[in-house]
Amino acid sequence: MWRYMFILIFLVFIFGCGGSKISQEDLNRIDVVIVTELGEISIDLFDETPKHRDNFLKLAREDFYDSVAFHRIIDEFVIQAGDPRTRESYPGVDPKKDNGPGYQLPAEIGSYSVHIPGRLAAARQPDSLNAEKRSAGSQFYIVAESDPIPNRVIDSMENVRTGQIRGRIYEAYQKAIHDGRYEGDFESYQSSLGFEEFSYPVAERQAYREKGGAISLDFSYTVFGEVVSGMDVVKTISLTATDQYDRPRKAIRILDVRIPTQE
Repeated sequence: MWRYMFILIFLVFIFGCGGSKISQEDLNRIDVVIVTELGEISIDLFDETPKHRDNFLKLAREDFYDSVAFHRIIDEFVIQAGDPRTRESYPGVDPKKDNGPGYQLPAEIGSYSVHIPGRLAAARQPDSLNAEKRSAGSQFYIVAESDPIPNRVIDSMENVRTGQIRGRIYEAYQKAIHDGRYEGDFESYQSSLGFEEFSYPVAERQAYREKGGAISLDFSYTVFGEVVSGMDVVKTISLTATDQYDRPRKAIRILDVRIPTQE
């Protein structure tokens, strides 16, 4: 009898204290739950990226991701999935078949396109084939934790982002001068638009400093969501043994993508 009571107490302790609690506020943020063979990853989809948000929800409703495998995993970087060919064959895939739903999405890149751990982003072809940075129709990746990123690297990326913003303003300025819509100098034009040098919000800088991330990808890919709960699952998947092509040696599949509001 005491033996069974001990087991019961042990189980209560494990299930009652084994994971971090989710606040009601975080529960309300959950738009989709990616159910994998190794656990669940709850995701908040960003309203700032409506095309990507709505597309992900559409594919979830169509059961598009069911049985799709994580086909690219790089420890301390990203875990990637969304290639429908991995349902039928893994790790090999048929090059004659489409690696997505048959379409791409226009980029939705902004100040929120930051790759701290837990961020969800759309994969895409490289700039050499995709100057508009259009996103793949279904393939996505989740950023894993890594070594802390030093301030000097974060500062450098802020300078890069400031340069990107300034460059776009200069293009607009040149066009305005050419069309006769503006006659002042560039600095005045830039000031008239309320230009400010870019800096990461305090919370994002702290996340990079403490948990690392994929800062080299910032502002080049559409980031359209973030993990609310399940980073332990992301970590477990990221530690999976892979081959020379970053493919898991054993397939890890998505079983379902649930939309809690429809349950």
